[in-house]
Amino acid sequence: MTDYIEEYEAAPDKDAEAPPGTNAALEAEEGGQDAAKGMGTGLDEPREEPQEKPKRRSRRKQEEPLEEPGVVEQEALSEDTDEPEGDVLPPEDDPQDGMGELEAPDHSSDRAVTLDSFGNVIRERARNGLHELAVLTAARNARRILTATVDAIETDGEALPRMVFYVGTVKVMIPFQQMGLDLDPEMTSQREARLLIDSMLGAKIDYMVRGVDAEARIAAASRRDAMLVRQATILNARGTSSPYRINEGMRVTARIVHVGQYMVRVEVYGFESYVPIRSISNLWVNDIREVIQVGEERPVEITSLTRGEDGRVTAMQVSMRAAEDAPQLLLREGNTYTGNIIGFSEKAYFVRAVGIPADIRCPVKSNHTMEVLNMGDLVKFYVRGIHDGVPTGAILKVLKRKFHSEFQI
Repeated sequence: MTDYIEEYEAAPDKDAEAPPGTNAALEAEEGGQDAAKGMGTGLDEPREEPQEKPKRRSRRKQEEPLEEPGVVEQEALSEDTDEPEGDVLPPEDDPQDGMGELEAPDHSSDRAVTLDSFGNVIRERARNGLHELAVLTAARNARRILTATVDAIETDGEALPRMVFYVGTVKVMIPFQQMGLDLDPEMTSQREARLLIDSMLGAKIDYMVRGVDAEARIAAASRRDAMLVRQATILNARGTSSPYRINEGMRVTARIVHVGQYMVRVEVYGFESYVPIRSISNLWVNDIREVIQVGEERPVEITSLTRGEDGRVTAMQVSMRAAEDAPQLLLREGNTYTGNIIGFSEKAYFVRAVGIPADIRCPVKSNHTMEVLNMGDLVKFYVRGIHDGVPTGAILKVLKRKFHSEFQI
């Protein structure tokens, strides 16, 4: 049998026609007869076709009994196409069912990103403001003091006005009762409260969060609570080398929370105090609003400090002029100096001494000259006296007139 297979593999292709009468044609006829005899007797195995190899399913068909032609054709079709048994065509379902419940990407929330000079995306916080809400909530839970600048004043009906500022996209409100002002809310009219708070626009204040409404994006705060904590931890705290940490004569930093024409209100570690115009500067100041703005921080010197039996500060006086590093003590009573006219009113001239950062008020009635003085004129004067650190003097004579361009021909 093996020899026969070898001879058959060595033989030429049967599809090529051999001339009749040749040995190849005779061998082909004899081989075909032998193969037919072998299939008829069942003694020899059937010869395999070289182009079509038998499949395992053909043996199963021979072993299984014959069935209806339609069923056999259906099974053959299913085996040839390697499809599972049963329905040949799959059900007509949505093509996306096999991918699960997937939805098309929503680009409505996409926004343009910002790139830096190297082409990298600059990370920005989400627009939903979750960071601001988290910061305010954490500050409320930890009783932490925060700092902000007053942005607006709101009034609702007949209620007293309230301060408003924004932390990102979150609106923070401070009612008038929580402002920490020395006013009785029941005895204060809406107009008085509004005039007082309006002057604090742009001021820097401390506050503590009392409540946060995440859905409405609103927070309620208190300046009064923050001021009490500042007083307890700094102003009224005990010191190491002295009974208290803050004492009279010290220079500290004050926040300007209100500026008027003749007065300034400052906050020193949670305690508010007033500074009159005479304690603003060594130089002459006609209107405080021209030299000081709300929201600034200025050095001041505590000139007077009163404490109660429990050690808490009950009264405080501060001076900006005393905190200036100026040689104001060089001015002596009875001495003569030179200076320039920097301002005047109906009752007095104001002279700035040469080489000394100090201004002297010289009443008109005390002047020794009857000449009309102009801005910039150089005069000789002497100091009559110093009261509460403010010197007063009298003009003796005019040394040099300042040339004004309006008199040119």
